[in-house]
Amino acid sequence: MTPSSQMVRSAKAVLRKEMKRRLLLLSESEKQTQSQNVAQMLFKVPQYKNSKRVSLYLNMREELQTELVVKDLFEAGKKCYIPYFKGPTMKMVQLFSWEDYQGLPENKWHIKQPGTTMLEKMLCQQVDWTSY
Repeated sequence: MTPSSQMVRSAKAVLRKEMKRRLLLLSESEKQTQSQNVAQMLFKVPQYKNSKRVSLYLNMREELQTELVVKDLFEAGKKCYIPYFKGPTMKMVQLFSWEDYQGLPENKWHIKQPGTTMLEKMLCQQVDWTSY
């Protein structure tokens, strides 16, 4: 690892720690208000408005809530992709409906993530054509 990449990694760790500290100080009401404000700003960004496919993280409990964005994506007819983690590997998988989102179980970090059955559905529906 180069010295500059070590400095970046260290700076990111400090920033993450500070952001986590600040988020923990927010009341649930403040967090909801801030989440709505961020979502409303995002909805005005031309790249978001013109997009057809969007990937986003699903939040931990103490983070700003991304649920409003997920809901907006489905209401606007856009495709929504979310991360799926298995060990150190992350894949972006398509979430097909608001109902699917609501049914996602939480992992050990309290982040909604597809369970095995839903993951199979997501992966199978991403295939346009299969040759045997």
